[in-house]
Amino acid sequence: MPGTAWAASGAELYAAILASVRFFPPAASAPAREARAEQPPILTTGPAGFVLRIGGSDGPPRGRFVSARGMTTAPDGTLYLAESSQGVWVFAPDGALIGTFGGEELLDAYDVARTPDGDLFVADYGRNAVARFRADGTFVGRWGGPGNAPEQFGFSSPQRIALGPDGSVYALDTRPGPESGRVVSSVARFDPEGGLRERIALPADLAPADLAVDGAGFLYLADSFSGVVVKLDPRGAEVARFGDPAARESFAGGAIDLDEQGNIYVATYAAGVLKLAPSGLVIARGGGAVAPGKIPAPGEFSLPNGIAVGPGGVVWVSDNSGEYSAVTALRLTTDEAAVATALAQAPPGAPTVALPSENLLRQWAGAASASSFYAPDYDPAGVTGPPDVEGCQDSPNAWAAAAPNTLETLEVRFATPVFAVGLNVHQSYNPGFISKIELLDERGEARTVYTATPAPAETCPGVLSVTFAQTLTRIVGARLTVDQRAGATWAEIDAVELLGTP
Repeated sequence: MPGTAWAASGAELYAAILASVRFFPPAASAPAREARAEQPPILTTGPAGFVLRIGGSDGPPRGRFVSARGMTTAPDGTLYLAESSQGVWVFAPDGALIGTFGGEELLDAYDVARTPDGDLFVADYGRNAVARFRADGTFVGRWGGPGNAPEQFGFSSPQRIALGPDGSVYALDTRPGPESGRVVSSVARFDPEGGLRERIALPADLAPADLAVDGAGFLYLADSFSGVVVKLDPRGAEVARFGDPAARESFAGGAIDLDEQGNIYVATYAAGVLKLAPSGLVIARGGGAVAPGKIPAPGEFSLPNGIAVGPGGVVWVSDNSGEYSAVTALRLTTDEAAVATALAQAPPGAPTVALPSENLLRQWAGAASASSFYAPDYDPAGVTGPPDVEGCQDSPNAWAAAAPNTLETLEVRFATPVFAVGLNVHQSYNPGFISKIELLDERGEARTVYTATPAPAETCPGVLSVTFAQTLTRIVGARLTVDQRAGATWAEIDAVELLGTP
């Protein structure tokens, strides 16, 4: 078409084509679905001392640990687990999954430490850094990075961190030494914001696997190659070395932790979990090593990689072996003779080796309700406070049901949540008709600790004392089932006492 003709008619056609075209914004891709963790399997049956195990070699794909590592606990028993696939997993003391955090911010979490106000520091082995999170999992920031500067970390560090009494963050660092094939370990101490405070040189013969810091700033190192636990003063000078030179494997462990009394806990490769008095004497043991080539049975460990002392006398241990990765809670068996020896050897003013019974809180019910009561005087308020009925007698100072031949429930509440170990029920008239006792925890869940066939008791008044292994969750109440149908008489209850550790 001649140019003049195009100019006359083609331009109009081109403009019409452009006017007919409709442009649409590109279709937005669906947001990536966040991979959420699922509840790992929980095993609660095992040998003496075994409490429960989370994980293992089965379970849903998002409910399996790739590698369970360092841990810490909160005062209420909440467990925080550093794990390579999901960041930090958070579990209730009974193994129920609360959630995870740090999956996006952490490349390869190896250890976790908790401040008294709930903030969490995580050793991010994948980024050669330390990351900080709020109690709700909100990411705050990180510091470190790979390099040779004083505030940086070696290629395989930091794997382990611990908190000091002043809030300092201690990070274990390993770097190539000046001699070929030799590594040099040190501890970098940071302020909570990531500012380097100092580098603490470690003894040249040590390549520790884990560290812990006590309330006075002393450092404790678990050295698996030497089979020793080494105590250093705050400047890094060696104070003590615990182990058996004739059996180095007995103290060779991959993880270490301390309790408030200064006792030392070591997860070993060959001897299970050891509890040492501050003097280094073994005073309790638990668990054991799995046979080579086998999957660990409950209470057995292959390559323990983390340990955390929780409330209620529970010690948590993480463990890995090929496709197997799990976290186990257990209670250690105390050697009473060794405890007595440790107490005798302790210097004046040293922390005592605490037994579970020494820290008990005893408290009476502060509130009560019932399915019925004999009006107007025998209401549930009669159960609150200490016993106030003298001897065996029918008294309006106690609780009684509305009728004498019914099945009733009496629920009591206590002011201070505790990890409970016992309950005392003071029965002031016609005792023996309590058929069940349930403990109520902070989440509203009930756990049965006593059942019996109701029948008149020979002794009146009577105290029904029920003891049990220290609970994994904090108890705030109890529910008593009173079955009077077998005796067709009024059973009266005067007081209920709860025993436990705050």
